[in-house]
Amino acid sequence: LIYAILFTFWSVRLYYKLYDKKIRKYILSIGILIVFWMLIRMTKGVVETTLLTRLSWYLYYVPLIFIPSIFYICSRSLLKKINRKEKIIIYIISTILLLMVLTNDFHEIVFKFNNGIEDFNNYKHNIGYYLITLWIFILFGGGMIILALDRLKIKKDIKAFLPLGILLIGVIYTLLYVININNIRNINMSVVNSILICLGIELPLYLNL
Repeated sequence: LIYAILFTFWSVRLYYKLYDKKIRKYILSIGILIVFWMLIRMTKGVVETTLLTRLSWYLYYVPLIFIPSIFYICSRSLLKKINRKEKIIIYIISTILLLMVLTNDFHEIVFKFNNGIEDFNNYKHNIGYYLITLWIFILFGGGMIILALDRLKIKKDIKAFLPLGILLIGVIYTLLYVININNIRNINMSVVNSILICLGIELPLYLNL
């Protein structure tokens, strides 16, 4: 709840700091998804039925998939390098991946339950999970690389590598999370990723983009 409040203030502050209506729309959408993520994280800890717990878990993937999608589109829009067709394609792919998660109980393409769907605490990642992870890094990584390259065009200094630094942190954290080194999954994944996204959004302002 505390993080939800903090991210709400951050979103409102940034929304009124920007003047471009299109960029403001994207930032507001990302802010709403981050707050939704925090609320779902909170709900997951208090629901008692198996169905609601699993639904809360699957709904994680609404912000997890669509925040990078909007971030990538926002980064390209900021530099006037994306068209309507590309946006539609990105949204369609993201929607298909999300539907794979939400319908996982019927096909187990994303999460494979070892003892049936009733025991959802005993599972392993299936091909769909890795496709989602790859898609997230294509989007988030692509957005960061675009920002880094555009900064290099403006001024060749060390600040241009800041987006790549955030991307590297995200890659390392995700690898550690997937293989669960030192029980890193006990760290709140939604908060870590939301902070990285916020840093990625603040960077264009800091880099004068």
